[in-house]
Amino acid sequence: MARVAGIAEVKCILDDNGSVRQADVISGHKLLKEQARQNALLWQFQRTSSQVKTNTVTLIYEYLLEGPLQDHDNTVFLVEMPNRVRIIAPPAFIQ
Repeated sequence: MARVAGIAEVKCILDDNGSVRQADVISGHKLLKEQARQNALLWQFQRTSSQVKTNTVTLIYEYLLEGPLQDHDNTVFLVEMPNRVRIIAPPAFIQ
């Protein structure tokens, strides 16, 4: 509703099972930071046997406003592996 678009980057520290145990916002608009951080805490990563064991991942959240003005939510969430999330919503209609 604030018509804010942009990118928020969140550095995640993983535990041995691949769960995010800590998420710290690196950059982003102040209205997007906390939502991105809270979402990052929900992620679970799976390592393959050939991967070097890493304890950090940076997730990139891209918030986009696209399409005609609307008076209802029609938000699309896309996960682009391995670490990008796109949140696409129409601009809100404000009376």
